[in-house]
Amino acid sequence: MNSYEKAVLESIITKGANASQIAQMKGLDVSGIFSAIESLKEKGAVEAQAVETTLYELSAEGEHCVGAGLPEENVTRKAAEKNGCPLDALSDAERKIGLSWAIKKGLVGISEGRVKATAKGLEMIEKGYTLREKLKAKEHNDELVKRGLLVQKKVKDVVVRITPAGKKMLAEEPKEAGTGAIDKLTHKDIVSGGWKGKLFKAYNVSAAGEMPQYGRENILRRFRKRISEIFTEMGFEEMEGGLVESAFWNFDALFQPQDHPARELADTFYLKGPARIKLSKDAPISKVREVHLEKWGGHWSLDEAEKAILRTHTTAVSSRKLSELNVPQGKFFAIGRIFRNEAIDYKHLAEFHQVEGIIAWDKANFRNLLWVLREFYRKLGFEKILFKPSYFPYTEPSLEIHAYFKEKKMWVELGGAGIFREEVCYPLFGRYPVLAWGLSLERPLMIMLGIEDIRAFYRNDLRELEKYKEGTLTWLFE
Repeated sequence: MNSYEKAVLESIITKGANASQIAQMKGLDVSGIFSAIESLKEKGAVEAQAVETTLYELSAEGEHCVGAGLPEENVTRKAAEKNGCPLDALSDAERKIGLSWAIKKGLVGISEGRVKATAKGLEMIEKGYTLREKLKAKEHNDELVKRGLLVQKKVKDVVVRITPAGKKMLAEEPKEAGTGAIDKLTHKDIVSGGWKGKLFKAYNVSAAGEMPQYGRENILRRFRKRISEIFTEMGFEEMEGGLVESAFWNFDALFQPQDHPARELADTFYLKGPARIKLSKDAPISKVREVHLEKWGGHWSLDEAEKAILRTHTTAVSSRKLSELNVPQGKFFAIGRIFRNEAIDYKHLAEFHQVEGIIAWDKANFRNLLWVLREFYRKLGFEKILFKPSYFPYTEPSLEIHAYFKEKKMWVELGGAGIFREEVCYPLFGRYPVLAWGLSLERPLMIMLGIEDIRAFYRNDLRELEKYKEGTLTWLFE
């Protein structure tokens, strides 16, 4: 009997236990315990039954909160100061996340622009935040799981119980190992040569070990592939464009005036190097300038148009494509990253994805646009699609696309679409009409998989991937 087998039998002499529990009690490797159980099972010394155990582990944000405190806890501590805390003294994350949770839980209140701790909040500070203690102990809590601070993990385990034969083996085991067979070869044995003349225990090489985790393709990457497959099936050709773009292709070519609010620093990332992107001679600069001066009036500046930015939408790819198109018609799509200067939280990122599409065809009409969008989402798995009138500066008419999520029993907006205005089409393409749309990539996937924190897509956590594998979108994990 080797040391692992002995450890198993000693641990279950009075009652059964899980393999993971035995490994923890004895301070041994769990894979070695699994092997010992298989060996004892073959000898009739134990009875074993496979089970599935649910464990909870800290997410990256959960680990941060264990050390730094939960957002509502930190807000309450600031609010407990004399005369409270001014609203503008809170960070963006504290205002957007911590404050709402603290108010919801009755820990703070707001009066005359100051956040003040309630009696309940003061009591929490004095006694400690119970929820934080639960997080630190990785104790199951629905709120912590829902907020993504604790991650549920299902692991395979084995419940093992000793048999009469096992009790007999343990009773007959010598108290001192003496010069019997050994099951471990240490560094000291090798260096000293003490291994010579020793009898080694045989290993059961057929025993099942713990299944290792293996790499998976990121969910977003797989979802992008599926969207690409659908548009290709529908006869579309993929178009590409750079992440760094000039304001001309991102704004001016799409008939957005140079004093449009979307160009303000609050929304757009302007670059310092290069600060400008010189427009090529092939760019329809004079045509775009002319339509701006005629329709918007005022002043139009080439310097403003050549400012270098991180693109705010993939529609910049469409504007370039139309200006390069030397045939009267075509169908194109793009899936790419876009950038907005937004505060980062569980719903927002400064970088995310957009699904772009255009159809250039002189016989195209609004009904064609509705059919294409409905068919695309049908192939993606959505049976109910709703269109609502909307407004976008470079399309007329414009609409919003809403899809019905059966599991959530709710309608969710997934993007916008319309027909490019003549002021966009003629300077770029010389023809009209052009159907266009811009759709969300992360949002529908978050709802379909029950993901509440958009940052989960970028953590590449295998535990997260395993959890989502149990959902309905099995093709994501094939």
